[in-house]
Amino acid sequence: MAKKLQGKFDDNRQAILKATTRLFAKKGVMGTSFSDIAKEVKLSKGTVSYYFPSKEHLVYEVNEFNLSDITSLVFKWLEELQEGDAAEQAIERLMEMLAGNGESLSLELCMMFECMQDVFGLKKRVVEKLFEWQTMIKIGLMKTGLSGRELERRTVLGCTLLESLIVRTALQLPPQPIEYIYDDTPGN
Repeated sequence: MAKKLQGKFDDNRQAILKATTRLFAKKGVMGTSFSDIAKEVKLSKGTVSYYFPSKEHLVYEVNEFNLSDITSLVFKWLEELQEGDAAEQAIERLMEMLAGNGESLSLELCMMFECMQDVFGLKKRVVEKLFEWQTMIKIGLMKTGLSGRELERRTVLGCTLLESLIVRTALQLPPQPIEYIYDDTPGN
């Protein structure tokens, strides 16, 4: 009986997090109320409050849920990279993997907006994750054989592309074409 109750608790909690993620990505944090969330998951507002006693708590949990989702994709990319892969193709694969998760990227822009205002104290956590993703991109690019200044340059480029992808996805624009970014031929 206890396992069944725990399962129901976990299911409700996950449903609330997923619905809130969708609503935050669509309406923003300030535009989403507990009533909106309750309606979306077909639970009472009191039940939502039982799982998440404050909006601040819910925002923090949704942010963590989303950051871990993006981090998992970057880890997957790292695992799939092979020694000697071309740096351009490696970054392109990362961008394709991330672009396939538009809801998380749209939500991340929403969370970055909240960070600028630092209403919910998210700034420190999001900045930590951005630096973690930068380190992961650098490790991935080291697998391609890059080193020194070129490694640093491509790492910054990868991070810039990731940040651009977050913004462009939220604005419903296609990603920047990477083949133009990597064309180092003079005059092009």
